[in-house]
Amino acid sequence: MGPVSVNLSTPIRDFGETISSVTISREATGYDLVAIEGQGEKTATLTLISRLCGLSWEAVLSMTLRDIAAVENALAPFVGVGPQTGGSSVASSPPDSDGAHEK
Repeated sequence: MGPVSVNLSTPIRDFGETISSVTISREATGYDLVAIEGQGEKTATLTLISRLCGLSWEAVLSMTLRDIAAVENALAPFVGVGPQTGGSSVASSPPDSDGAHEK
């Protein structure tokens, strides 16, 4: 899957730079799954945005809710959710005892 860019309705600042669009550059990995383990759904979503878009936590927290929703929508295929994969939400599907997520 190739990178996907999302234009922000309200630019944010990260590492001293103004950012008006973010790019989801990779698919989620097991490392990302471990990073969101035990987090609530919203915190898990924000963590995935930070990790997959290469943004600082502070930059993600400064995003408007409209922009978070737009990035979350674009993020879905990168985390195995949505029509392209037929999967269910990783953030809302707790692992079974063997670590697998229910379908």
